[in-house]
Amino acid sequence: MNWRERGACRREPDMWFNSAERGFAVHICRRHCRVIKECSKALQHTEISYGVMGGVAFGDHGIPLTRNGTGKTAAVCGPYCRVYRKSDIDGERE
Repeated sequence: MNWRERGACRREPDMWFNSAERGFAVHICRRHCRVIKECSKALQHTEISYGVMGGVAFGDHGIPLTRNGTGKTAAVCGPYCRVYRKSDIDGERE
């Protein structure tokens, strides 16, 4: 199985490109994705123009935004995070 098929982003692909959910997408990526290292490595060789990849949020024209993607306090786990904590990514459950 390819590392991309095990990423947290495969569950809700649109969330990673929605500016209203950018901070939450960064949080999920950093806290719950099991392939963030592989994704971060791929980011070094990828031109991304918008969205979240490897725990980094990008705004218009591929400009990296602040660490949490919004310039505000990073999102924290809420009830929605359960989807990622109890995921079957890699066939495992936490």
